[in-house]
Amino acid sequence: MHRIFDKIKTYCMKKLLISLVCALTLVTGATAQSKLDKIKESLPPFKLGAQAGFNVSWLSQSGFNSHAGFNFGATAMFDAGDLIKDTYVRGSFLVNRIGYDGHGFTGVKETGNAWYLEIPVRYGYGYLLNNDWTLLGETGPYIAIGTGGTVKRDIGLDEDYFGGDVYDFDRFDFGWGFHVGALYDQHHQVMLGWDFGFVDLNNKQNIKNRNFMISYAYYFL
Repeated sequence: MHRIFDKIKTYCMKKLLISLVCALTLVTGATAQSKLDKIKESLPPFKLGAQAGFNVSWLSQSGFNSHAGFNFGATAMFDAGDLIKDTYVRGSFLVNRIGYDGHGFTGVKETGNAWYLEIPVRYGYGYLLNNDWTLLGETGPYIAIGTGGTVKRDIGLDEDYFGGDVYDFDRFDFGWGFHVGALYDQHHQVMLGWDFGFVDLNNKQNIKNRNFMISYAYYFL
C-alpha cells in the first residue's frame, strides 16, 4: 500500500515540476516579447545626432589611388514604418574630405585633397536583434558641392583641385551609396559603406569619385 502511495506521490511531483517549468517558460517568453513590443512601439519617429568618421577615397581611373580622409556633420533619422514596417529614412549634412594619391595623368607623384559639402539621403531597413541592438541596411543618393582643395606634386607646380590647369575638376558631384551597420541602445550608431559617384569630374577622361566610409553617430534626440 505504501508503495502505491509512493508511486502516486512521485508521479504527482513530476507532473507538478513539469507544469512549473512550462509555466515559467511561458511567463519568461511573454515578458521578453512584451519588452520587445515596448521597444518597437517606443522607437521615436525622429532622431537627431552628430556624426564623424574616416574615408578611404580614390578616383575611378588608373593612377588615382586610395587616400585617407574624414567626414563629420549632422545626421537625422525619420521613421518610415507607416510605409513599410521597420523602415526609415536617414539624411545627413556632412563635411567630407576625400581625394587620391598617385601620379594621375602627369606621371609625377601627387596628392589630391578635396573638400565637399555633401547631403546623402538614404532609405533603410532596421532588424531588431534584441533589447539593445538593431541591424541597419540602407541605400540612396547623395549630392555634393566642392568648396576647395589642392593638388600637390613632388616637383612643385601645385594647383587648385577645382579649376586647376591640368584636371579642372568639376565642383558638383552626384552618386549613390550602399551602407550597413548597427544601432545600439537607440543612441549609438556605427555604419560602413561605399559611395559611387556618377559625375565625370573633368568631362574628358571619365574620372569619378569613389569612397569607402566608416562613421559613428550619436543621437541625442
